[in-house]
Amino acid sequence: MNIKRLSIIPLFLTLFAAVFSSCGGASDNMLSVTADTVTATESAETEPAYVYPDVNYNGAEFRILNFDQLWDMFIHIDFEQLDGEILHDAVYNRNRKVESQLGCKIVEKELVNTSNTTSEPTKAAKASILAGEDAYDIMYLDFKSDTSIMTEGYLLNLLDMPEFNFSEEWWDTAITDSLTYNNNLIGASGALNLMPFDATAVLFFNQDMCNEFGYDLPYDKVRDGTWTFDALAEYTKSVANLNGDADWGWNQNNKCLYGMAIHQSAFCQRFIYSGGADFVKVGSSGKFELTIDTERFYSLMEKLASLCKAGEGYAFKASWDDFNADIGGYCYTFYNKRSLFLTAEIKTAQLFRDMEDTFGIVPNPKYDEAQEEYRVCVCPFLMTVPATNTNLSRTATIAEVLTHDSHCDVIPVYYDYIVNQKGLRNEDSIEMMDIARRGRGIELGEVYGLANELRNKMNDHILAGDPAVASVVESYRANVEANIEKFIAALEN
Repeated sequence: MNIKRLSIIPLFLTLFAAVFSSCGGASDNMLSVTADTVTATESAETEPAYVYPDVNYNGAEFRILNFDQLWDMFIHIDFEQLDGEILHDAVYNRNRKVESQLGCKIVEKELVNTSNTTSEPTKAAKASILAGEDAYDIMYLDFKSDTSIMTEGYLLNLLDMPEFNFSEEWWDTAITDSLTYNNNLIGASGALNLMPFDATAVLFFNQDMCNEFGYDLPYDKVRDGTWTFDALAEYTKSVANLNGDADWGWNQNNKCLYGMAIHQSAFCQRFIYSGGADFVKVGSSGKFELTIDTERFYSLMEKLASLCKAGEGYAFKASWDDFNADIGGYCYTFYNKRSLFLTAEIKTAQLFRDMEDTFGIVPNPKYDEAQEEYRVCVCPFLMTVPATNTNLSRTATIAEVLTHDSHCDVIPVYYDYIVNQKGLRNEDSIEMMDIARRGRGIELGEVYGLANELRNKMNDHILAGDPAVASVVESYRANVEANIEKFIAALEN
């Protein structure tokens, strides 16, 4: 499918029209939209205005379990006061508006993330629920760190709460649909938490380097549907150059140029997904199945392994210690013009605000031109409701309104101010960011932890430049199928 070029004004019209169509007009906290947005206004007039529930909860607390920080992502649900930072203030004002509208009090419990991992909220949630505490109304959790949180009765089925409207655009419907199994939905993703937006995986590239080497900027390839793994390989293999260095080993004082700096722990999963392959998905039987044992998957592994071939410099297996100069942090490598491309997330744009060179972004590539859509794998914290919650209707009502108002009042600020103006430096990248946003989805094997061991083994093979993985898939088949069977049995009980 060809993607036609959009100018910046139509792109903003598309974004704001989508926002306004369900918001019944802008709030006082929303960025102003000029008279040029006639299309958006006309679109809004064709949609029914959002009707707030006629309730008053008399100051009842709406308690949220969350992290204080995770990998430089914006995950905050509330702020104590206005501080002049436009995104912070948009979140603050959204919450105060909902509190006034529904007669509630929003209370965010942020756990201190000392380990910089995703497991602490899950541990805290399980401990609270096992103790029988009605401590939280909603909790943002990572399932793969401990799948028992899903399968052992700790969490409630969100579909049993009619106040939720998961088909509405303020929810990530593609993600939520994928997570729904047997009329059961344990976790949902929506506009209330900005993590799934910040976690959108993309490729950064150095636009100045492209110009210096006489390369075409890859934007048009994305637009016309030819941004594929083969196209990416052409760029990375062309730019890789020892420049007089003895080898490709990292030294911050060396001169060699790498085609791409990759975050090792995420490279394999993201690129397999963007190439149209899934470790686990719902098969023809209507149940989860291991689905990577295909010709397409093995061909994709060949393409990825060739990028990581030892002694070539196409892909530098960088450290995930972002800006570590001594061992070659993946962000440091790109920031200092030692690689043309970088595998990262949208949030990484905030780390490059003072980068001298102009950078751009494109979505991760497709397998081939026949693949219709660009696919972007995210693995967000999901909104859940604990089994100890005693006010389900109130919980669902407040969460629904907060998510709707975040879609209307916070997301436009996020895209326009944080991403468009401060992070991404040109109209083309803004358009690419929107394409990547629309391609977001999840890989069930990762979110539910069903194929973690196999996925890690695939990553090892790819990073070693070894595409011979058919025997590995077969050796882990029983493990994945046992995980699936156990998971399904728990959901169906």
